[in-house]
Amino acid sequence: ACFLYSFTPSLLRNLPSIKSNKSNYTNHSKPLLINGVVCTLMRNEAQYVREWVSFHLILGANFFVIYDDNSTDGLNQIVQGFGERVKVIPWGQNNTDQREHVQGRRQVTAARHCVSNYGTLTSWIAFIDVDEFVWPCQRDSNLLDYHIKRVNTPSIRLDCFKFGTGYPDRTQLPSELTVEKHILRAPYRMMNENYANITKNLHECRANNNNCASEGGWKYIYFTNYGKQKFYQTIKNTISVHGSGAPFKRGTTDRRQGICCNHYGVRSTEFLFKKAIKNRNPALTTSAKSNHSKLFYNSIHDILIWQYLPTLKNFLNIYRF
Repeated sequence: ACFLYSFTPSLLRNLPSIKSNKSNYTNHSKPLLINGVVCTLMRNEAQYVREWVSFHLILGANFFVIYDDNSTDGLNQIVQGFGERVKVIPWGQNNTDQREHVQGRRQVTAARHCVSNYGTLTSWIAFIDVDEFVWPCQRDSNLLDYHIKRVNTPSIRLDCFKFGTGYPDRTQLPSELTVEKHILRAPYRMMNENYANITKNLHECRANNNNCASEGGWKYIYFTNYGKQKFYQTIKNTISVHGSGAPFKRGTTDRRQGICCNHYGVRSTEFLFKKAIKNRNPALTTSAKSNHSKLFYNSIHDILIWQYLPTLKNFLNIYRF
């Protein structure tokens, strides 16, 4: 766990040692020290998990809680190599609504469960999806743990950059890395004032069916050591209204400093359109079929995250599972 606190030119040097088989990312000689929890809810997204977990392990998180929403793509087999660092919890078996990730239902209850069970075991806890990557904007800086702990506020609000599906417009292949394939993004952060202007007023888009690009959402990292009572109140306020109401510190406006957040379009536009119809989400349905949306999310070339790509590939090459 020492790799959480300091940076060296080779990030791999700071990873915990592997006692026996290199194919299993587990150290049985010491109890697992939790110092950075990432929680997520997913359904049938197992092909992205290995890269996503590995990336955030390298950068400072060391425990992942995946709430499995009735997946059928072998999620448990994929995460076995990470050993005790990844916990898969079946989620949704008692929910008869077959829509995926229904706002205010499965995601919120999963977040509450994660807070209740792991919130007091860690100094910070983050809620991000498997297509979202959080990382220090500059490689020659401290890891995520440092940036999170230096903020004197109960939570950090990240305004992610949204990356499009790219060209050709298709779902990412299992052999491809998310951070390597997707290099085109929207010109503004998801909650930037200019972003809101260029996508037009969301209510106006819905009313007039102008096929505008839809607004995105904030991502939060909670600093649990800020105080147990204040931490739980912050979580309660935020989750109760699904993403707002908590004290926060904005993500940095300078992409070269602080914490960056990339939100990738790993699925094709066609897939997203079908999913939106299934979930009866009219705003997403309109956005998914919009040519304006496709152009907007694929307008700026951005490979800043590639500064971590060699280390990620090295890690994935060492731990082949």
